[in-house]
Amino acid sequence: MALLVIFALGFVKQSFGAPVPFGSWRVVIINDQSKAQLNVHCKSGDDDLGAHIIKVADDYDWKFKVNLWGSTRFWCTFDSQNGHLSFDVFWPEGDSTWLLERCGYGSCIWVAKDEGIYLKNDPRNTFELIHKWK
Repeated sequence: MALLVIFALGFVKQSFGAPVPFGSWRVVIINDQSKAQLNVHCKSGDDDLGAHIIKVADDYDWKFKVNLWGSTRFWCTFDSQNGHLSFDVFWPEGDSTWLLERCGYGSCIWVAKDEGIYLKNDPRNTFELIHKWK
């Protein structure tokens, strides 16, 4: 019976566009700046992934599963000689599917460039400037 409830929750969540419980996700952060290393520190409500230094043309990634309530959220701080930023890199969406559509329902790819941080729009195979360096 409990297994049936979990599957039913998954279908309900999926029909409303939110992440499916137990769904696997990957967040990738790529440093595509021309010269600057990228200092990144990412966290969720449950996990501190620690500080990481990403060299030019290198990347850092992690995988996780969305919790049963569909409330999994990760945020990161980014420091570079180009500026500083702090924002959510994965979040629950409720009725919106903006992030999930761009992430191709599996991998959110964030790219640091000299102008700011871009998110890959996977279905269109394009990169959208989301945050300019401050």
